Amino acid sequence: MTHPIIKILAPTTASVTEGVATAIPGLRLNEKPQPGETFTETLTDTHGLLWAKQAPGVSGNRTTTLTLTGRMSFIINELLTVTDTDDAAGADTIAITASDSLGHSATPVNIAVTAAPPAAIRSGLAVDNTFPTKLRIGAPASASITQGVATKIAGMRLYENNGVVGKTYSVTLTDTNGHLSCMGTGTITGSGTNSITFTGTMSQVNHDLSVLKDRDTVAGADSIQITATDLTAGISATPVSIAVTVTPPASRVPAFIAAMAGHTGAGSALHSQSTHPSATGAALLAVAQR
Repeated sequence: MTHPIIKILAPTTASVTEGVATAIPGLRLNEKPQPGETFTETLTDTHGLLWAKQAPGVSGNRTTTLTLTGRMSFIINELLTVTDTDDAAGADTIAITASDSLGHSATPVNIAVTAAPPAAIRSGLAVDNTFPTKLRIGAPASASITQGVATKIAGMRLYENNGVVGKTYSVTLTDTNGHLSCMGTGTITGSGTNSITFTGTMSQVNHDLSVLKDRDTVAGADSIQITATDLTAGISATPVSIAVTVTPPASRVPAFIAAMAGHTGAGSALHSQSTHPSATGAALLAVAQR
C-alpha cells in the first residue's frame, strides 16, 4: 500500500552528456525510519545505464535497472553517487519507485532526461549515434585543403562511453585521391599512401587523428572514409565520410611582372636586354612561375 510518509525526492528534469557518466543531483528518500526498518529504491532507465557506488545492497550497476536496498542512511548515501550514461542523444526517462520493509510504498516519480551530444559533436561533427553501439567516430562533414599542401583535418576523434582503460582500438582512413601521413604515438601503417591505419589505446589513436595530414596533388572534390573498431570488445563504429574540397594554390606571380608580360611598352626599360620588350616580360613571368 502507498505510505504517504515515504517520499521520493528527485528533480523533474535532468541533463546529461551523451556517452558520459553524468551525476543526477537531488535524489533522496525521506521517511522517519522505525528500528530495524529497511528500504528498497529502484531506478529504471529507458535507455541509459545507471550506476551507484558498489556495495552490498547495490544491484544492477551499469544496467538500465538499479536497485538499492538497506537502511535509510545507506540509501541516501548511495543516491548521492548515482550516474546515468546514455549512448544516444535525445529524450530519456528514469522511473523511480521505493518501498519499506513494513510493506509501504512511495508514490513513483519520473525524471525527464535530455541527453545532449558532446560539445565537439554539437559544433558540427558528423557522428554515429546508433544505440546500443558504444563506439562512435567524430569527424567534420566537410573539409578544405590547398592543392599540393599537406594539411591537417581538424575535428577527428574516436568516442566510447564505457571504460577505455586497457583497450586497443583500430582506425582506418582511406582517401580517394590524396595521400595521408602521420608521425604519431601508436602503431601506424600506410603513412604516405591513400590508406592509413592507427592502432593503439584511445589516447594514442585520438592523438594520431589530431596530427594526421592530407595532401592532394589534384584540385577538385575528394573524399576520406573512416572506419573504427574496438579490438578488445569486438565492436565497430558506423563508418563516416568527409567530403574534401581541394583548391588550387594562390598565384605567386608578382602583379607588375604579370602586367609586363602582356604589355609591349612595359618592357622598354629592359630594352638593353632584349629588342622585344614583350618577350622580356614573358620570360620574367615564366621565371616567376617556376
